[in-house]
This record gives sequence, C-alpha cells and structure tokens, in this order.
Amino acid sequence: MSEVAGEEAYLLGCLFGRGSIEVTKTRNYRLIFRIPFREYSPVAVEIIKILLEKPNGLTSKEILEIPKIKVHNVTNVGLLLNRLKNWHPPRKFAKEPLLVREENKWKINDHELAKEFLRWQEIYLERETIGIKDYVLKHLRNTTTFLATSPTYYEEISEFGIVNHIITCEITQHTFNILKSRYGLEEGDIYRHARIPDTIFDFPKEALEEFVRGLADTIATIDVWLIPRIQFSVINDNYGLPVDICKILQTRLKIPVYYIGWAGKYAKRGGRDHLVKVWVVHFDAPTFTQPLFRNKRKQEEFLYHLSLAKEKLKERSEKPKWLEPCPLHRRKRRYMKICIENGCKQLPKGLAEFIVSK
Repeated sequence: MSEVAGEEAYLLGCLFGRGSIEVTKTRNYRLIFRIPFREYSPVAVEIIKILLEKPNGLTSKEILEIPKIKVHNVTNVGLLLNRLKNWHPPRKFAKEPLLVREENKWKINDHELAKEFLRWQEIYLERETIGIKDYVLKHLRNTTTFLATSPTYYEEISEFGIVNHIITCEITQHTFNILKSRYGLEEGDIYRHARIPDTIFDFPKEALEEFVRGLADTIATIDVWLIPRIQFSVINDNYGLPVDICKILQTRLKIPVYYIGWAGKYAKRGGRDHLVKVWVVHFDAPTFTQPLFRNKRKQEEFLYHLSLAKEKLKERSEKPKWLEPCPLHRRKRRYMKICIENGCKQLPKGLAEFIVSK
C-alpha cells in the first residue's frame, strides 16, 4: 500500500464514499472511484430546455421519457426536480421558485431564472471539467503507487441524473488481499454495504482527517439552513455507514454531529439518501485541520459559508442550543432507536436500553 498513511486514508475515504471493487478479466482487481460533479447536470439542462418549450408542463414520468434522459438510464428525477425547484444563482436568493408542480405536472415558474440557470450551467461545465478532472487524476496518480495500471477517466450519469467523474485503476490480487485483511473490503459497491472497521477508527488524527477529506470530496455538500452545514450523503442501502461516520466525527475528532437524516425510517425522506449533518463552524480550525475538501472549488465554497456562519453567530448573545451534538434536545425515541440498532454507542447505557426496550 501507499507509503504515506494519510494518502492511503484519503483513498479509503473515497472508496467508502462512492467506491467499488470489481474483478477484471485478467483476475486482477479494479478500483472504481466516483466523484460527483458538484454543480453541472446535463440532465437538469435538458429538463429545463424541454420545460421552456412546454408551457403546460410535464409529469415526472413524461420527463423520464425525454430521449436524452432515457438514453442515460435515469430512473429517478424526483430529487433533481426538487433541487431545481429551489435553484438560485450563487450567493443570490431568488424571489420565486424556478419550478412549480401543479396537478402532478412540473412547469417553469420563472422564465428569466430558468435562462439564468442555463447560463450558469455552461460556466459550471467549464469549471468542473477542467478543475475537478485534472485535480482528481493528479491526486490519485500521486497517492496510488501500489497500482498495477495508471488511472483512467470517464464520465457517467447515475440513476438519479447526477454526473460522476469515474476514475478506475487496477490493483493486483496481492494488493486486494491487503485491502481485504486490513479493512474488510470485498468485491462490489463498498458504499452500499461496508462498515468502517476498527483499523480506520484507530488511525491517528492526521490520517482520520484525510479519510474524512476523501468522504467529503465524494459525498459531502453544503446545505444552508439556520447557518450553513455540511451534509455527508450515504446511499440508503447502507444504514450502518452513517453511524460510523458520526462516530468518527464525534468520538475521534470531537466534531459535533447535528443529527442524521435517515432515509425511509426518519424525517420522511422516503427512498432518498441518509444525511449526516454537521454545522460548518464545527469544521473550523483548530478542531479540524484545513482544508476540509481537497477539491479546491468545494473548499472555496466551504470557506465562504464558514465566514458567513461565524458572522451570524457573532450577532447572537449566547451560543444556540442547536449547535450542541446529536441527539440534541429533541429526544425522539424513534430516531435514537434507529441509531442504536445500527451500532451507535454514544448514548448513556441506561437510556439506550430503555429506548430499545420500547
């Protein structure tokens, strides 16, 4: 494996975020890293263009039948449509939603905003293709000295219409056996089934921070609410990984987690992803050594929102109680029970036993 523990930790973070391992025809193994485009979406562009031509709107089912969307095997546009509904230019809020839903049909609500969205998508495409692609390839080449082949690159659209940068590289069976013995990694989609092993929890702080950076570059976004917060998105097949991420942050790095937005069983998120939410101010130095993101575009966005959040908190006479760690004061038994059932050991023993017994 890599001689530098921090670099190895970063790659592991990428694997647990959106990585896979598959067998090649030569009986070697292939690592697959998925780095989502942060802002550009060709599916969203096509939806907005078609809706501008269809003033009466389209249902979600009809949108899925649009030829350019159908060819990419997109099966779910619900998340994308809801994001488009609330889209606004960077650092500028819109007075009206971009989309509205009337009688089960999605329509353009603000035509000027829709045109501005298309203009920004052109800007994002140029930024993301040049910046992120070059960054990811360079970083992987510098950190994967154990590879059997050089990394290769292509792009892929997921079932939810999100574009991913795909980096693949081959490793030998010997290297795979090391990954398996050290970290319990198996063939298949790591992010859909794997739990973070004790080996990673026992990393020194510097390596754990690199692991979190790998997660951040692959699955973290910034959500603006009372103040901005970081959201780590976990595919809903894996109920254990959010608890593991929460444990690394709260018990090992002393970074309070606000809460986990459970898909399906809590917060009525349906079939969406689980979200581990952390206020941006809790990733400020010296608690977490900067940067949070190796991706420079994401880091710039993070620092901007961190500055805003700190200014907002300065205006308050006392520290808000919602800055305290999960489970906060909500004391929602159902929520805590899901955490406990998936391995959370952060609650006092007596309280945990009481919750599970009910």
